[in-house]
Amino acid sequence: MPNHWPPVEGDEAAAEFGEFMRGFHATCAELHAEVMRAVALGLGIEERWFDEYTDGRDNTLRLLHYPEVPKDVFKKNKGQVRAGSHSDYGSISEFLCLL
Repeated sequence: MPNHWPPVEGDEAAAEFGEFMRGFHATCAELHAEVMRAVALGLGIEERWFDEYTDGRDNTLRLLHYPEVPKDVFKKNKGQVRAGSHSDYGSISEFLCLL
């Protein structure tokens, strides 16, 4: 899926942010491939065994912002605020769930 960014004509800060985040996304995609190679070695299989599954660059970067929550909300809800325990989709989080 193509990378979607809102139009930033005339907004230099937004354009710089978009450029930075696209670079960050590319760095994370490379890191993902490197981690999967380490996983392969740890499993005793060929280092690049996962490459065909990670070279599609179908990684997702979600820029989330969680507003500040008052401390009493944590206490009142016994530490459970927002999303509870869960697993994200993706090879790394899915792999870690198997351990």
